Amino acid sequence: MVVRRARTRGGIPRLHAHLFRRGMAQHAADKGADIGTIQTLLGHKTAAIARRYAGSALDRQGARLMVQCSPIG
Repeated sequence: MVVRRARTRGGIPRLHAHLFRRGMAQHAADKGADIGTIQTLLGHKTAAIARRYAGSALDRQGARLMVQCSPIG
């Protein structure tokens, strides 16, 4: 209800509580949290759903790890 009220008062067309939840998951993934940690934070039963919330942040994390761990360099 607080978010709805803020959206109305601020005139922000696309604002809902789900965006905060998704943003937190993406931020955690960007900071290096593994999918198990994100799953625990979100309270999901399966890692697949947590992966959906973390979205492209996990792809970026994977790309950074690939560069760090690659034997090619």
